[in-house]
Amino acid sequence: MKLKNALVKSLILFILLLQACGKNSPEKENEKPPVEEEKPGPLANKLRSQGKTENSPDNYFYNSDGTLSREEFYEYDNVKLSFQNKYYYKNNKRSASTFAADYSLGDTLTVSYRHDVTWTGNQITEVLEDWPYLDSPKGIQLANRELSTFSYDAKGFIKSIKIEWVKNGTKTRKQDLQLTTDGRGNLIKAEITTYDMNGDFMHSSTEVREYDDKVNPKYKLLSPISYFAFFSPNNVTKISGETTYTYKYNAAGLPIEETRKKGAEAAVVSNFYYHK
Repeated sequence: MKLKNALVKSLILFILLLQACGKNSPEKENEKPPVEEEKPGPLANKLRSQGKTENSPDNYFYNSDGTLSREEFYEYDNVKLSFQNKYYYKNNKRSASTFAADYSLGDTLTVSYRHDVTWTGNQITEVLEDWPYLDSPKGIQLANRELSTFSYDAKGFIKSIKIEWVKNGTKTRKQDLQLTTDGRGNLIKAEITTYDMNGDFMHSSTEVREYDDKVNPKYKLLSPISYFAFFSPNNVTKISGETTYTYKYNAAGLPIEETRKKGAEAAVVSNFYYHK
């Protein structure tokens, strides 16, 4: 019995010794802890900036709930320009935005306006824009208004926009936009007719667009006045057969580089940067 107990004790000591050696082995000491996978932040994949380089010229800032709070823009095609759009919300819907800009066209010029947004259910039905009218860079700023009214089809896609311009309380002209969308809601055709203050025909035009099947980072982001970008969920690839856009995309299907080419003009490259 004593021999049996001694053998058991020896076996236990041997097992403990093996465990101790394993803990102190160089392989265990140098073993790196598992790397935790980086979790996306609350603003993941939201557009942060767009331009030739990061943080210039167009930058976007967001509230904690992911809604856009402001847009800042600096310089455009050798014209010294800076502007800031601020966005305001009520009941989780955009209610207004304000715009302020400084131009330098030989003389410094400051421009500002305001958008007030009206909703019917979950659809924007009106945007009222108050803005200054400028006859020239040194001209007098006169109070003006632009009212855009939006209509939708049974699927909820935009189908028409009516725009009226008012200068000093008098209607100056109006536009009627008849819009055609594809199965995804992209605006593929806009038939635009312009009338004078008396309702008489002035001119008309048609714009046709094609799109990719990737995510448009500006979809429902900025102002519905920029209706093609605001209402189209995908990225434009061609405009009326003369301007083409090609893209490089990231793993999320978002464009990270855009190359715009119009006729014989030099190609213009723009990069997109996103929150992680």
